[in-house]
Amino acid sequence: MSRSEMSSFDSCFLGPFLLIANQYLGVIVDEYFMLWFCFVSSSFSANILQLIHMVVLTGLLTGRVTLNGHLAVMKVRTDPICSVCGEEDETSVHFLGKCPATIMDKHSSLGSYFLRLDELCCIQPHALMRFVRASKRFK
Repeated sequence: MSRSEMSSFDSCFLGPFLLIANQYLGVIVDEYFMLWFCFVSSSFSANILQLIHMVVLTGLLTGRVTLNGHLAVMKVRTDPICSVCGEEDETSVHFLGKCPATIMDKHSSLGSYFLRLDELCCIQPHALMRFVRASKRFK
């Protein structure tokens, strides 16, 4: 849970707000239809890019992402070697901490050329996503 202020309106508050306004103003709108309207409108107005970022971050943190190491385990690829540097298996740890082909992106986004496993645990998600975008590995 975050204690920081919200920088924009969160659509999840639309339903409760409309329910309170409906009861306070005495407007006769069926609550069932109002909540369905709120659900549909918030689903379509959700930022799809944030959803994609969450999927990529979750995949990187769990190791189940479209890197050659995981694709070789799933038998989608035959070669687990990193397609960018060609030095070792392309896993999340290699991509985030060891890959020499992404050291400039890593340094500009995360402040270090190479990262150890204990350092990877302390990286903030927004900084990690900045590095992922800079590396252009997941499009």
